This record gives sequence, C-alpha cells and structure tokens, in this order.
Amino acid sequence: MATYADGKIYVIPPACDVVENTKSNIYTLWSSWRKANFKFFKEELELLEPDTRILDLGCGPVQFRNLFSRFNFYVGVDFYPYDLVSVITDIEKRLPFADNSFDVVILSNTLEHVSSTGDVLKECYRVLRSGGVVLITTPFLMRIHQAPYDFNRYTHFQLTRLLEAASFREIEVKSLGRPIDVYEKIQHQFFMYFIDTKFSDNVHRQRLFRVMGRAIWWCTRWSMILLKPLYKMVENTKDYTEGYGTRATKK
Repeated sequence: MATYADGKIYVIPPACDVVENTKSNIYTLWSSWRKANFKFFKEELELLEPDTRILDLGCGPVQFRNLFSRFNFYVGVDFYPYDLVSVITDIEKRLPFADNSFDVVILSNTLEHVSSTGDVLKECYRVLRSGGVVLITTPFLMRIHQAPYDFNRYTHFQLTRLLEAASFREIEVKSLGRPIDVYEKIQHQFFMYFIDTKFSDNVHRQRLFRVMGRAIWWCTRWSMILLKPLYKMVENTKDYTEGYGTRATKK
C-alpha cells in the first residue's frame, strides 16, 4: 500500500545505497554528453504546450529541471526521494498510473539502469495517450556509472527493436556526441586510471611512474588541442558515439 510523506508518494521504501549526484548545474562545466542530452530534450520539448502532461521516469535529481519548469503537469518518478521526485517506486514494475495518462514520457539516461527494458517500455506505452511520445537518451561508449545500478549499453539497432516490440512506431534514433567527444572522454578516463594504478611498492618508483603518466597525459592533451579542428571534421556516426537520443510514438 502506498504511503504519503513530505509531499511524496511512496509505493516502495526508498533505496538506501544511492550516492546522490552532485554534478554542477553550470552549463560551461558540463560534459559533452550532458550538453548533447540537454540539446536533444530542449529541441523536443520547446514546441510543446504548457499543459502537456509529462512523466519523467528514473528522473534522479532532474538535471534539466529548467526545461520542465514551464509545464503545468510534471511527474518525476524514481526509487530514491530526490527533491523533484513525486512518486517513489520501482519503474520495472507496473507503474501506479492509469492507461493513457500522459502526453510525453521521459527516459533520460534511465534504460541502462534497468534489467527488464522491454517491460519498462511496455509500461511507457500503456500510460501514454494515443499520439504520445517517449523521449530517450542512453549512453553507448561510456564507463560504468552509478554503480551498482548500471546494467546495459544499447546499440541503435537494439533500441529500435525494443521499441518496436513494445508497439511504438515512428522510431527515430540519432547519435548524441561526435567521434571526437568519444575519443576525448576515453582518453581522459584511461589516464585517470593510469595515474591511480599502483605500479610499485617502492614509494619513489611509484611517484616517478605517476609523474611520467601525467607528463604523457599533458602531451596527449596538447596534441588533441592542436589537432582538434581536424578531428572535428570526422562526421557523426551511430556506430561510434557517446550515446543516442531516441523518439518514438504511440499510434
């Protein structure tokens, strides 16, 4: 039975092992992936009327809350009671909403954190009205995050098949993030691991390895800066991307 406390509906007890997201809300400090996500949702939402009914599944701390502030009916759902979450529930179970209740369902970096993707998409279909849309962003080439709740990476082929199996139509999957963005992110993550690696029990030798690692990293970063105009000429592709932005319609 659901309970009500602090202005929120608790269908389940909140998760107790969540590390809260503390990333900055300053646009200039965002990663390329976050900026690409913001652009995707901004373009999709900016033409909608204020009375559009929006359901944000797995919304977390609602990093793009400014995009939703103009809508009169926004429902945030998660398994942890972040400030803008209205309903705390397991989104892999039947959602506590009636059929045909919403115009838009948002899945912003959510599907990689669920194990029963097909069931989640079927529930999205059920609660959407006819003509309603689901908007999805999912990472592809990216390290583990929000452990231990990171389960999946999807290709654009799999996203299309999953949405078709859930009865969605007019499915559009686009690349979010250029090849240069993927290269920069992987390079950064590699050297972060490299510098933190224990190479030797000898303190002085270990310090030397770290100094060498930082020197190599700086050389690589400077080469990236110098050649970036050339790297940017590589065209976007769905086969080598940070992730995808997907739009599908309930007919």
